[in-house]
Amino acid sequence: MKMLVIALCFACFMPLVAPVSAAERTFGPDFSRFTVDVPDGWIAKSTDCGCRLISPDGQSSFSIHVHGNDGKSAPIIAQAIAEDMEGNIKRIEKISQDKTRIHAEADGFDILITIVIVGDTFRVFTMIGNDMGTKTKIRNLPNPG
Repeated sequence: MKMLVIALCFACFMPLVAPVSAAERTFGPDFSRFTVDVPDGWIAKSTDCGCRLISPDGQSSFSIHVHGNDGKSAPIIAQAIAEDMEGNIKRIEKISQDKTRIHAEADGFDILITIVIVGDTFRVFTMIGNDMGTKTKIRNLPNPG
């Protein structure tokens, strides 16, 4: 299933599942912790490198993952992610050397992946599903010097 391949690209596995309701939760690796306001009824899964939020109906998800970037630009990282997505890419949109978006589709679901370089890290923000208007707040995502 293509959705599984996409999830594998970004999840750092070993999730801890915890149902939450309008809760503020902290996630991320030790070098880059951040806080997310989890929407009512959504499930938050913590991973070694971030989190994934899943809608109550299981039809939409939002994830944030933080990694060391080893000096790579956002377009280079986006290209590597796109190669793992097995041809489901609609387009890759280079915003700058530090920000690139991937627009894709798999199993009838829209996928929007935004890669952002900040200091010596890169962040991957992934929205999967047909409810791209879902709102959440991400707080305290550090900007390393």
